[in-house]
Amino acid sequence: MNSRYNAISKRFMAFISVAYYVIFIIFTSVIIGFDEKFNVDSKGPAMYWMKNVKDSKKICDMNIPGTHDSGTRYTQGFITGIVASCQSDSISSQLNSGIRYLDLRMDADGVIHHDFIKCYRSALTIKRNELKFKDVLDDVEKFLEKNPSEFVMLQVKQEGSSKDSFKNSIGDILKNRARYHKNSSSVDLSKITLENVRGKFLVFTRSGGSLDGGALSYSGWKDDTSYAVAKIGNSDCLLQDRYNAKSKGEKIECIEKFYNEIWNQNLDNKFAISFNSCVGCYIPRIMSMQINSSFEKFLNENSNKKFGIVLMDFPNGNLIESIYKTNF
Repeated sequence: MNSRYNAISKRFMAFISVAYYVIFIIFTSVIIGFDEKFNVDSKGPAMYWMKNVKDSKKICDMNIPGTHDSGTRYTQGFITGIVASCQSDSISSQLNSGIRYLDLRMDADGVIHHDFIKCYRSALTIKRNELKFKDVLDDVEKFLEKNPSEFVMLQVKQEGSSKDSFKNSIGDILKNRARYHKNSSSVDLSKITLENVRGKFLVFTRSGGSLDGGALSYSGWKDDTSYAVAKIGNSDCLLQDRYNAKSKGEKIECIEKFYNEIWNQNLDNKFAISFNSCVGCYIPRIMSMQINSSFEKFLNENSNKKFGIVLMDFPNGNLIESIYKTNF
């Protein structure tokens, strides 16, 4: 009798534990996600932090806060949203908080995706509310109009369509954005200074071949890499994108090892890109809470060093500020 009672009790406690975990996930990943001011301070110096950086500073030498899967605030489906949403803030709010590098995945129609999951402008996930590349560019241009001291980098990657159709359609969109788009297809990025790009946005593609609208292409981008030497155009780019790390400890170790390795090299004229995001427990918010706090401590201990472009899930205002303040 006692053994049967104990078995029932264990199953009941297991059920309570799972239910508590699910409720916690839903609360942190969905409910909090509706509050655009939860993670960031959308007013103040963060909006124009580049004013404090010298014109002569080369952009390859800057430490730039960015977001991974930047357009995923609202994603298709309640349950899939818990797994697919990597941000709780709109593109506009991210820019206001100090983010200057956006990671965008999209199909040939310019609809923002996270893998096969579509992204939306609001919680009402219907077709007319699909978040599109044009919407992102509108937000970027409005931001730059108000903050001409800043520049923004956009990384685009094709998902869900053929490369040719993606190249043509996205290129056509860029051709109509000449006022704010810095055509970088024929320049040496390693020599570009902040003065050259203030008030502009630059576009880079991970989908092979340059886009028709004047963007540069990444090459040598290795999948799930702990360390690789890639290229942006003709400029070297040191890369860490170990997204298959299964735990906070594994990911933090990978991040720290990457930086300790590149800090022993000559980093002149080289870009560095590091992703803080990873698969982990398949709940981006939970992983980000653990990784971001550890990374911020590592950053503050090495604030005089080059971190380059840092892409994060759910970054808070303090972490974003800690990154951009290393530039001055």
